[in-house]
Amino acid sequence: MDDAPGWVLALLAIGWVLMPAVLAVSIHRPMMRYALVVPATVVPVGLMGMVMVAPAATVNGWIIMTIGILFGGFLGLWFWFRWLPVPRILDDPFGSARVTLVGIHIALVLAGVTIVAAGL
Repeated sequence: MDDAPGWVLALLAIGWVLMPAVLAVSIHRPMMRYALVVPATVVPVGLMGMVMVAPAATVNGWIIMTIGILFGGFLGLWFWFRWLPVPRILDDPFGSARVTLVGIHIALVLAGVTIVAAGL
């Protein structure tokens, strides 16, 4: 990441600070969840920037991480904003089906981070 352009680093930093902050605030102020669009947009754009400038040894990790973040963003749109109908089996936030989808999101991100860190 040392060779990443400043705009890429700025987008990643903004998104990774805003996402947990907005999530925490939205627990008590549900209307704030619409502000999640900002970090859910800037992080994938920053990650795509990393894919473009990453050394060959880590580009696959950045791609997997980007896919994981985009999958998580899709899940967020689906479960938080309900722009698409949510099947009953996925409606329970603590149900095994929904936890599995969130687990896939997390696994993709962690796999990408691992590959980047290992330089594979």
